[in-house]
Amino acid sequence: MYDKSLEAHTSWSVQFIGVLAVQDGLMQASAIFQTLVGKLFKDPDFLKVFAAPPA
Repeated sequence: MYDKSLEAHTSWSVQFIGVLAVQDGLMQASAIFQTLVGKLFKDPDFLKVFAAPPA
């Protein structure tokens, strides 16, 4: 079982034009997701879950 919280932080400049703000937000959300997945696959506790024999 794996129960752990991982965090990723980012920042970007605020756009006053709604279309640009949404586009920037979507790009940052994608980058945060990639960072979190990378952290998960490098986490030793997560890797131990797959190394343990099935119960």
